[in-house]
Amino acid sequence: MLGKLLLCLLVAVPFAAQAQYPERMTRIVSPFSPGGGLDIVARLLAPKLSDIYKQPVIVENRTGANGQIANDFVAKSAPDGYTLLIDTLGFAVHPAVTKSLPYDPATMEPVAQLLSLPFVVIVNPKVPAKNLGELIELARRQPGKLNFAQGGLTNRILGEQFRLQTNVEFTFVPYKGSSPATLAVLSGESDLTITDTPTVAQHVASGGLRALAVTTPKRTAMMPDVPTVSEAGVPEYAVTVWYGIFAPAGTPAAVVRRLNAELNKIVMMPDVAARFAALGAEPVAITPEAFATLVRSQMVTVKDVAVRAKIPVE
Repeated sequence: MLGKLLLCLLVAVPFAAQAQYPERMTRIVSPFSPGGGLDIVARLLAPKLSDIYKQPVIVENRTGANGQIANDFVAKSAPDGYTLLIDTLGFAVHPAVTKSLPYDPATMEPVAQLLSLPFVVIVNPKVPAKNLGELIELARRQPGKLNFAQGGLTNRILGEQFRLQTNVEFTFVPYKGSSPATLAVLSGESDLTITDTPTVAQHVASGGLRALAVTTPKRTAMMPDVPTVSEAGVPEYAVTVWYGIFAPAGTPAAVVRRLNAELNKIVMMPDVAARFAALGAEPVAITPEAFATLVRSQMVTVKDVAVRAKIPVE
């Protein structure tokens, strides 16, 4: 009888501990500087989650190494639900182009997707291509002549995937971020790039840039007249850039479920959804398993693109 009682007590302890979650401050770690898209979204979510949890939720920026410093920190943090990572498609890109990561991506637990963000193929208006089909034809006639402004590894992967699927050649010109890459296309220093819609929406509206197609499976409300890449003639190309929340592997399933449920509620709140729309993004509320499937799938695709494109592994 005493043995059964002790067994019941031992089993009950973990459940009691989980039932108390959250009982202290939670931090959302952002891999990039304040003011960027990830940081904006993190600071939008934090007070909402704090109101629900009745506990402080803060945003902590740990920048450097293209996001690897933040990823490494969270991956090696206690798996208790109090240290979270907000990241984007770069999470799937790093393992494909980095020889030795300081952390194992498998030690990260996908929690919630949050949103999807369309990227768009843009060209300088002087490029004689009014649509995506004409751009492909031009690139095939003049292999390597068109300069693709590369604003980062994710940007490079999107460009290489497009290049491989359309059998064209670009000359990739690296820049230190999406903004400098966009300015290069705006000035005519480079001919085209693929970047996020909020970065270029104003320039497209003013005629400084020409938008040819968005990368997502459906059109974006920010540029409703711009077709998808699939609609424009490349049906196999569809890329969704996401923002999502991760926790250290080993975080209790009940905690992951709680986080997922609360974050799914938050992103669907009218004021949050409206802020996402202003960023050109759409809220997404899916299960942790569905988000994990998306991340794994993209890691496979990115690795394949990196190998086929012979992107140097550093």
